[in-house]
Amino acid sequence: MRVYRAGNGKAPKKKRRALRIVGWMMLVLVIIGGAGAGAFYLYVQDVVAEIATPRAGDEPALEAIAPVTPGAGPVASRPAVFLLIGEDRRGNEGRGRSDTLMLVRVDPRKKMISLLSVSRDWIVDIPGYGPQAITESYILGGPKLAIETVSGATGVDINYYVSVDFNAFQRIVDAFDGAYLDVDRRYYNLNRNTAATDFASIDLEPGYQLMLGDSALSFVRHRHDDDDTFRLARQQAFLHEFKHKADPVTVSRNILDLLDVAKKNLKIVGKPKMGKDQLEEWANALRSTPKNNIVSLRPEMSRHPLDVNRITVAPAEIERVVDEFLDPDPTVPARAADQAAGKKPKAPTFTAAEVGVEVRNGNGTPGLAFVAEQDLRARGWAKTAANGDAPETFSSVIYHDGRKESLAAAKALQAVIQPSELKPLDQAAIDGLNAAAASKHNDDGLDVGVTVVLGLSFSQLARERETALPDAVKAEVISDRGRDVKEWQKAEKKVGYALMMPTRLPSDAVLGDPNFRSYQDFRVYRLRGKNALHVTYYRRSNPRSASFGFQALDWEEPPILKSPNEIRKFGGRDYKLYFNGAKLHRVAWRAQGKTYWLSNSLVDGLSNTTMWAIATGFKSVPN
Repeated sequence: MRVYRAGNGKAPKKKRRALRIVGWMMLVLVIIGGAGAGAFYLYVQDVVAEIATPRAGDEPALEAIAPVTPGAGPVASRPAVFLLIGEDRRGNEGRGRSDTLMLVRVDPRKKMISLLSVSRDWIVDIPGYGPQAITESYILGGPKLAIETVSGATGVDINYYVSVDFNAFQRIVDAFDGAYLDVDRRYYNLNRNTAATDFASIDLEPGYQLMLGDSALSFVRHRHDDDDTFRLARQQAFLHEFKHKADPVTVSRNILDLLDVAKKNLKIVGKPKMGKDQLEEWANALRSTPKNNIVSLRPEMSRHPLDVNRITVAPAEIERVVDEFLDPDPTVPARAADQAAGKKPKAPTFTAAEVGVEVRNGNGTPGLAFVAEQDLRARGWAKTAANGDAPETFSSVIYHDGRKESLAAAKALQAVIQPSELKPLDQAAIDGLNAAAASKHNDDGLDVGVTVVLGLSFSQLARERETALPDAVKAEVISDRGRDVKEWQKAEKKVGYALMMPTRLPSDAVLGDPNFRSYQDFRVYRLRGKNALHVTYYRRSNPRSASFGFQALDWEEPPILKSPNEIRKFGGRDYKLYFNGAKLHRVAWRAQGKTYWLSNSLVDGLSNTTMWAIATGFKSVPN
């Protein structure tokens, strides 16, 4: 049995360690992370010390910060909440404006990251100032008041704040050679200093494309022909895709520039203080989190009754979204995928009350196995028995005997024993367990189906919960094999390879861009030296929230399609499904040597069943 010990093992070489810190510090600039390289190790220490020290005048912020929850193992083995503050600093301003506020929760136990975006226009109570837009808190009182305001409005304790200067954004993105993003529609404004154009210039074509720093900044900050809900969605989309770019090769090639950017434009302040060891630990926690375990959340918002330029959020909605933020349900995508495809939930292959569960203590805390036994019995695992010690391990281990019902039971236990990993109970594992305890494995006559070894990171069972899915609704589509055929045939000829086209669409779907009606419906463009196609649709009943797009390209594995949440088979084809929480955001597939995907609107205005019906209704363009 592989044993994990807290603080065990040889120290990594300085060069490798520092390089990891450098690469992930850049990711921290948009989520949280680290920076460095071997020959500059002392300089890296100086950089880390600088970014972990509050700016002059911001020291009181530490008073508003809650320490990371105490527990066994390193700090970065426990969940922590970071408040990301995107600053708009101009000239020599000591403190800029908070253009972005986002809560980020990293849970190393579940290997999950939760993103909760906070609208800058949300009217909340700012301590000492009364009801105002939440963005004003940073201007009025710096990070301390921003932390107090966000924490008070959401009820979330904040362990670290991360402030990033947007002026550095372009340098960071360019240092990583840009990022591939799926632009949902046409974005255009030329600021002519008129009332209608008096906002930032932007010129972006729709479709999947490589964006450098200036274009990426325009994309994530734009909000003048939609609203802050869409801007938050663009920012979350950028975070998802930029995670692919923090690779060691790119970092090492741009290390001096990245270190300079981090030192001048980044602050990571909290409890305990972020030293180089903690930074590396958090970097490793981020690196080990799969992309499909990033949950993006945005509360449902409405216009404020007294100011149409501000928004309000119902208390029940805050409670719902915060509950999901603090305890994301990893079963949501699988259940939502089954619901969208019309697949009935599978009946359980085991009954908890009939599964023999043996609990061993690999934690060292006296009586912990007995406490876990009692708690599991109270939750219906009636045949649970504490049975001595086990070799010390950091994460808990759940052994199954290979039978289908044993594996299913082990997976169910994994949801409440966190963090934990599943392993088969072979003879080597049994020998290891027996060597560590006075009692032998299964020597009390218990018909054991699962053996649980509680690790150092275990304190108590996680609560049992299952996030409710959106109501199942009938797909809002009609079938029409001949719709827009001539346009698709022209696009196929122009792109130069066989295309697929939708045969099922909402009855009020319109081919085109909702904001630029005269813009081309089919955009054929070059991507990585080959032709690609993007097509935009929108619904007349809700043109902004229910615009959706189709992408075709000659690229087998584009970064955006890494790590799908789920894969479902239909009509002999594998469909990759990507979710934002419980909402189906993208469906991708391969056909005739090409890659295709259907994207929901930025705010996921199409229902899951409608998305599934449209995607699975694509057929080859007829001759």
